[in-house]
Amino acid sequence: MKHSLWLPVAVAALLALLAAPSHQAGETNPDNIPTANCFPWTNPGLDGARAAPLNHIVMFENTQVRVIEVTNAPSPKNRYHTHPRASLFMEDKSSSVRHYNAHGIITTVPALPPPVPVSDYNSPMTVDNGRVYFMAPNDMHSVENVDNKPFHAIRLEMKTLNTSFSQLPCPTVPCVDSTDMEFARRAAIERYDMPYKVVDPVPTAKCFPWNRPELDGPVAAYQTEKVVLENEVIRVLDVTINPGQTEANHTSPYPAVFIMDKNAGILITSATTGAVIHQSIPAVTDPVLYDAGSSFANGKILYFGVLGLHNIQNIDNKPFHAIRVELKQQNVELPC
Repeated sequence: MKHSLWLPVAVAALLALLAAPSHQAGETNPDNIPTANCFPWTNPGLDGARAAPLNHIVMFENTQVRVIEVTNAPSPKNRYHTHPRASLFMEDKSSSVRHYNAHGIITTVPALPPPVPVSDYNSPMTVDNGRVYFMAPNDMHSVENVDNKPFHAIRLEMKTLNTSFSQLPCPTVPCVDSTDMEFARRAAIERYDMPYKVVDPVPTAKCFPWNRPELDGPVAAYQTEKVVLENEVIRVLDVTINPGQTEANHTSPYPAVFIMDKNAGILITSATTGAVIHQSIPAVTDPVLYDAGSSFANGKILYFGVLGLHNIQNIDNKPFHAIRVELKQQNVELPC
């Protein structure tokens, strides 16, 4: 009699259990899943320059920064990859692109410059339809150019940055393309460890204190150095010097990456000792530091430490233009 009472209940419970949706192998909850089937985003094999080498070419690298040329032709999306460091992103050839995250969610970015991100913006970069912005690290993603024109940008990664947004947790969604992941495990490119050139400044015993605000480049040499973007981490300057022109004497209080897209012969001289800090004669004394096929035509990349009172003279017959990316958190002081 007792069995006759609980048996129908047990059968009903079993039928309800069988009718419930089952979780097949490989299914995950996108809101709360382990990442055992996906490499951590910091895995070197997933780095953009390794996992998507056709779209990311290392132009310059030292212990402080890495500069990558980013290209996306109108074509199928590139391989899934990550960018594990906070970066400055400089687009000089913009196009409409789609971003796919690791869960396949699509974000479309139109080929229009966004609003200027800082209030003290002085003048636009002298690049065609360009925009400059700061980016936190990117976890697993893929990019597709959906426009009819190529996309081109320079990504400057800060390798020693110490801020709350310089670190990103591992992805909380599964990798969507096992083929891409397998490729990422094996990927390596010859140009990953490319040569770079470090230009050491000349410390001078007679210089003014390097941090005097009135001697700072955008203040003392305002005719040639314009602030494009600034936050607590970096400051980006647009530097334009006409043929024969010499900048006003000024200081550069932060270590910086100098990206020259309109290269000309320049002479950098200490204003206190007259010593030559750096001289550049295009195609003669300074070799091109990256693949000659780069679309960053006739450009050079230099890394400078802190500079005391100095000036830059254009000793060529053509304009000089560069983007100076200053690293404000390096805490390097120039003895005076």
